[in-house]
Amino acid sequence: MSSRELDILVVDDNLDFAEMLADVVQLRGYRCQVAGSGEECVRYVARHAVDVVFMDVMLPGMDGVAAARAVQALRPEAAILLVTGYTDENLRRRAEQDGFPVIYKPVTVDRVLMAVDQIPLRKPT
Repeated sequence: MSSRELDILVVDDNLDFAEMLADVVQLRGYRCQVAGSGEECVRYVARHAVDVVFMDVMLPGMDGVAAARAVQALRPEAAILLVTGYTDENLRRRAEQDGFPVIYKPVTVDRVLMAVDQIPLRKPT
């Protein structure tokens, strides 16, 4: 069980993967929701506080980097981790320039939990 109460949003157009990841973090004691697109993520974050966003980079419509920027504008206190199975250098470079850490797929359960446990929580300003 987690010693921190966190609200986590998993954003991935592969809903099976997103639901699996959500199940894993919920078993650890975190609250978790799923969004299937960058646009859905931004709508969710506009209405709900989140502590952590696991964001797939390659999303239909609004890509993950653009969605991460929108989330950062709405919730600057949220930690955003980009997840990708692709090695698109442009997206990776954009993500790193914006200060978003990138985790490469395949993502293991241990890697996800370690990433969540290591996130320094920022207080809203």
